[in-house]
Amino acid sequence: MDNKETVVQESVYSEEGEITFKGLLGFLKRSWLRFVIYLAVALLVVTAVYGGVKFFGRSDYGVSSKIGFTFEELTKGHNPDGTNFDKEEIRSTSNIRAAVESAGLSDKILKGGNDIGDVRARVTAEAVVSQEYLQKFAALVAGGASQTDAALQLAQLDYKPTEFLVSFNDYEQLGLDKKEATAFLDRLVSEYANGYHGKYFKKEIISDSVFTMENTALYDYLDYVELCETEYEKISVYLDTVGDEEFKEASALKNELAFMQSRLMSFKSFVINGNVSKDIDKLKNATQTAIDNLTAEKGKLTELIESMKETLANIQPSTTTTFPGGGADAVITVTYPESYYKLQEKLISYQEQLANISAQLNKKNAIKTALESGNTPQDGDFVTADALMAEIKNISKTFIADVNKAVDEYAEKEISKSGMSVIMPSTYFSQSPAFPTLLAYVGAVLVAVAAAVIVTLALGSRGKKLKVKAGTEENKAEEESK
Repeated sequence: MDNKETVVQESVYSEEGEITFKGLLGFLKRSWLRFVIYLAVALLVVTAVYGGVKFFGRSDYGVSSKIGFTFEELTKGHNPDGTNFDKEEIRSTSNIRAAVESAGLSDKILKGGNDIGDVRARVTAEAVVSQEYLQKFAALVAGGASQTDAALQLAQLDYKPTEFLVSFNDYEQLGLDKKEATAFLDRLVSEYANGYHGKYFKKEIISDSVFTMENTALYDYLDYVELCETEYEKISVYLDTVGDEEFKEASALKNELAFMQSRLMSFKSFVINGNVSKDIDKLKNATQTAIDNLTAEKGKLTELIESMKETLANIQPSTTTTFPGGGADAVITVTYPESYYKLQEKLISYQEQLANISAQLNKKNAIKTALESGNTPQDGDFVTADALMAEIKNISKTFIADVNKAVDEYAEKEISKSGMSVIMPSTYFSQSPAFPTLLAYVGAVLVAVAAAVIVTLALGSRGKKLKVKAGTEENKAEEESK
């Protein structure tokens, strides 16, 4: 019996001491019960782990949108004004808040116990590798470079992406459904685009709210004139900013604006010189109050400007003398500290404010002089003033509509040429871990089988060795007794 066990033990191995496949099968056949027990235990452990991962794991889901930029500066990592481009601006708190509000989700998100930070944490902006970059990478690898070397070579080219994937992930945890998540992401991309275009591409729509009020009786004539003057000035500044060459309609609009300003000045002269007012005493008091305020402000600014001039005069520069040619001709370089130039900038700003206040004060003083002339308006003057006011309102409304249309067309043209666009609208995505987990489970089962075989063989072999050793000692004892 003992000799039989020894034969069984040896039959599992080859002469070189390696396990043979035939011997292993035979061994497992003889030790099948033990193998089944070990395998069952291993599979139970693997299945328990798989079940836990599957139960506690979840699918990655969300909505995403791809945006792209077409201006040359971004290929160098810069905005159109030369500042560094930052993709994180896409998911800035202000953009997130504006998107939540415009999508009508404020109450739902806040009532759910979330805040803007919770929403922002689920928004990502990732750079998309361009097709050109991938082609260059593939060409380098095909030419014999390793993937690491190819990536390093392309990194030296300072490649900057021009497309970005904006995603809103795990939105259900905020109590939102797919439709609401899509609406939010659409609004987020729109808010960012509007802000970006407005900042870098001069997209500016001029408000016409002043000219569309139905009840002009709420305004005194002179008040309405001043409102129009302010809005006309905004339009004039805008048209001067964009320039005739970039904005072809600017020249015609400037001529139309000059005509409207002329009509407004005629209306202003009529109501001032004739003391035409719905409440002349109120107008006089308001004019005097404005003069007093402007005079006080002018005095403070004048004192501030004089003080800053004195401070600047006392700042001493540093001088450096060099002799470029090595001869007697000296070059003296004068350098002021940075605070000097900052103070100069403030001084210029205050001087501009002073000039503006002085111009306003002159206008108010002229109005005061006219109001004190003693002229008494006739009933017909009020009829004329109402008619002129209605005319200015109508032509201004038409003009503003023309400006808005022209600016819209100009802005869209500039944006399409050098701005940002949506390459892929908001799309739902879901990436479930079920399939990768299943593959891992199959692999774990194979490992469990192998482990059961090894454990069965190891423990079985150990038992057989003990039996063989015990049998040998017993035979030895019997021989000695004989």
